[in-house]
Amino acid sequence: LAKNSWSGDEKIQFDKEMEVWQNGESTNDRGYSKGKPIWSSSNLETESWKVMELPLKLEDSELGNFDGVVWLRKEVIIPQDWSGHDLILNLGPIDDTDTTWFNGYQVGTMEGYKKERIYKIPGTLVKNGSNLISVRVVDHGAGGGVYGQPEELTIADADGKILRLAGTWL
Repeated sequence: LAKNSWSGDEKIQFDKEMEVWQNGESTNDRGYSKGKPIWSSSNLETESWKVMELPLKLEDSELGNFDGVVWLRKEVIIPQDWSGHDLILNLGPIDDTDTTWFNGYQVGTMEGYKKERIYKIPGTLVKNGSNLISVRVVDHGAGGGVYGQPEELTIADADGKILRLAGTWL
């Protein structure tokens, strides 16, 4: 049934169950330790992490019919003339919820599967060379993941120059 066709009792029960699940997800999320994100850190050992080609619906990956939390990471090489400048990160739509970090600092979070994730990266975080994007994706049910078009996944400078982010992520 569509959520908006539920009776009042069904909606109340669903909301209670969803709250329990969401509260449990962060306590069971190995990407957090003592309430702090550790998988957004640049000094994290990731040799055992698998790769995923983005954009991709989680159901189309080896995860299959998966609902829960997935962490994604990508190293990007920032040109020297971008160092210290504000940038715009576009991840396209993500289903359902994301929290996004750049070099270990949270730059955005949003809930809603049809909303494009466009976040400002403050210039104070941007350095020449290797930089890290970390994204925690929470799928509450059905069709989760980073599912936009490849051309949507970008970082751009103020002049409109872009780096493409589609492709291999950990």
